[in-house]
Amino acid sequence: VLSMFILAICNVPVEDIYTNYQVTHYYLANDPQWQQKLKEEFNRVEHSDLIEIKTAYEHLINKYGSFEQYFDTIGFTKENQQKIYNHLMKD
Repeated sequence: VLSMFILAICNVPVEDIYTNYQVTHYYLANDPQWQQKLKEEFNRVEHSDLIEIKTAYEHLINKYGSFEQYFDTIGFTKENQQKIYNHLMKD
């Protein structure tokens, strides 16, 4: 879900966020080397599938109206959001 928040800060459309999760989930589930590396590095790694991401997105929008309003509610300021955007969207 953290990736969804980061992509939202960068103004990525929700359909592209969903596509990102589909591709990531596919490769994580089908790459034995990646699975082994995760097991070596972490006892348990959580990743979200598309249904979970859609559910989280719909809940957030229904409850808060937008990512921006959610971030405001939790005290994540527009300035901090802009810092992340600027850092990730450098030319």
